[in-house]
Amino acid sequence: MSASRVGLGTVILGGILAVLVVWFFFPGVFDSQSESIFGSKNRRSPLADAVGPRILANKEVVVGEDHYQRFDVHLKVRSTLSIDVTLREGPKFEMFVMDREGYEEFDKAAGKILGGRFHHYSALSSIVGKTVHKKGALPAGRYVVLLDNTDFGDVAPPMNFSSDDVRAQIKIVAE
Repeated sequence: MSASRVGLGTVILGGILAVLVVWFFFPGVFDSQSESIFGSKNRRSPLADAVGPRILANKEVVVGEDHYQRFDVHLKVRSTLSIDVTLREGPKFEMFVMDREGYEEFDKAAGKILGGRFHHYSALSSIVGKTVHKKGALPAGRYVVLLDNTDFGDVAPPMNFSSDDVRAQIKIVAE
């Protein structure tokens, strides 16, 4: 009987040590806010993003006429980005997905009277008339999902001399 107790104790001790080793070397796998015993805070493992989907945004927003709203997305590993946008109230508007350079180009061009050029991921961008679902893979990096209620893109708020705000629900998930 004493041999089985030692075996069971060894298995339990081995399991505890394995969990501690994973927690130390791969913080973020069990809890995205975890830290290792000897490490500093916010030391996340890329495996944390690979474990399951992460909801990056899930909220209702109001975008004023001639304004746009951005959502910053930071992907630590190659991920599939799913974006669902539902127009609740207001005119059609545009959604763009771009990298940081594309956003800087957009921001500069949107401030000019004659506009300008910017680059974006057209497969993940769309005109939002009712409901839009876009899904696509992106490499690790920093991105911006932009809801645009200006006259800069292909659609524009109506010129009716009243405020044509957009109320929309947006959900962004990285898998």
